[in-house]
Amino acid sequence: MFSSDKNIETIGQLIADLHQHVDLRLEYFKVDAVSKLSKLLTAVALSIIIFMFGALALWFVSMMAAAALGEWLHHEAAGYAIVVACYLAMACLIFVRRKQWIEVPITHFLAQLFLGEPSQPEEPEAHEEEDAAL
Repeated sequence: MFSSDKNIETIGQLIADLHQHVDLRLEYFKVDAVSKLSKLLTAVALSIIIFMFGALALWFVSMMAAAALGEWLHHEAAGYAIVVACYLAMACLIFVRRKQWIEVPITHFLAQLFLGEPSQPEEPEAHEEEDAAL
């Protein structure tokens, strides 16, 4: 009779411990999610701010370059056309390299942030060049 009471108490304690464990895991998940989302939102906000200031600076530099080229070529429209052609060439280059320059880094950042995967090791060629220099 005493052993069955003790077994019931042990099972009750096990269930209570399991319930506490589940509650703690849920709380850990919430804290981890908030931490990761705050890092993600910080990165997004910082990217937006840097993009806005960079775009504004690029606008003024482009206008200055177009005006200087127009004065140098003695044809204002030609200066603006050259600047536009440079932007179109850069846009084509970015489009061609979008996977390497945009998709892969964003995927690695999100995988490292949410999945905790380690960063990719550097290319072995970089180490070989360093070893050759020594």
